[in-house]
Amino acid sequence: MSARKKPSRRKSPRRSHGGSLTLKLWLAGVFLVGFVLVSLILLGELRSRYLSPTVPPPSPSAGAPATPPQVTEGTRWEEIRRRLESAGWRGERFDAEPGAASWEYRVARPIPPSTELAAMAESLCRLPGVEAELLPGRGLRILHGDHQQGAILFQPPAPPAQPGRSARVAIIVDDLGRDVATLRQFLGVKVPLTLAILPNETHARESARLAHETGHEVLIHIPMEPQGYPAVNPGHDALFVAASADELRQRFQGYLTAVPFAVGGNNHMGSRFTEDPAGMAVVLGQMREAGLFFVDSRTTGASVAFELARRAGIPVAQRDMFLDNVQDAGLIGGEIRKLIRMARQHGSAIGICHPHPATLTALRQALPELRAAGIEVVPVSQLVAVPTAPQ
Repeated sequence: MSARKKPSRRKSPRRSHGGSLTLKLWLAGVFLVGFVLVSLILLGELRSRYLSPTVPPPSPSAGAPATPPQVTEGTRWEEIRRRLESAGWRGERFDAEPGAASWEYRVARPIPPSTELAAMAESLCRLPGVEAELLPGRGLRILHGDHQQGAILFQPPAPPAQPGRSARVAIIVDDLGRDVATLRQFLGVKVPLTLAILPNETHARESARLAHETGHEVLIHIPMEPQGYPAVNPGHDALFVAASADELRQRFQGYLTAVPFAVGGNNHMGSRFTEDPAGMAVVLGQMREAGLFFVDSRTTGASVAFELARRAGIPVAQRDMFLDNVQDAGLIGGEIRKLIRMARQHGSAIGICHPHPATLTALRQALPELRAAGIEVVPVSQLVAVPTAPQ
């Protein structure tokens, strides 16, 4: 009897309804959270755009410290002058020759009391980069900028020129002796120029002889140490503050040999040396022994040369103006007219210039104006004061 086969039972696949539902719920939750976050972000943007007051974005410079205005020599000088004039110290500025880094502000009034000078010095010292100190009996010395220096000097008004007498000017031409051709051109100007010859130049002796033969007065243009030495160099055989008295005497005797026919001397540079009483006393002693007068070129407002010479009984004068700081014939002509006005006011004036082509042109052009103004051009020896009571 055959056994009966049980029919085989087909296994149907198991459906995991629980797992599918969980995934769907998770995805829905993520979507909901994302929707809420995006909605909150958009709502915040809308609120800031339409409900908040409009605030302009800060400028790049907002909050940055203000940049102070740049201080230049021009603006510094304008502030110095403003303070001087506000105190009633109205005057005129005169610049020294190029390289001397010096100026003078001359006030035509008696020197104020020391308390007033001290108050002004204190006021000027408050300016950026400015130092001021007293010049006893004369005014104030000013230091500013890149070793620039100047002086505020008080000069009582000089008596006017005597009626019936022509005002006189002397014009000194410095820095000669380098070449004879240039000298000959200045000898051709039909006024008695005074010629200052550098003793360390190649053609010094020849220039002195030629000037003397043509009737011109000769000065030794004495090279002296400037404030800017060694950047500004007066020459290896100049007079230096550090030199001994014997060295100074020896060098000056060499100058006498190099420049024959000299009747006087003036300083070449010397803004440092003319402030040194010891050195100047030695040089002035040599000049007195040689019978020479001295003209202080005033390359520094603190020069002691004029006062020392006066006390020693040496005939002395001092420069009033440099005429050709700027090499332009028109501007030099304006300085010559200023010299004429000064001579008319005080009776005389001394100008210094240099052997430049523009200076030569300006001198030639000024001759008719000098004549028309009744100005007499004289050798500088005629304007040198001889002390009556040497000490």
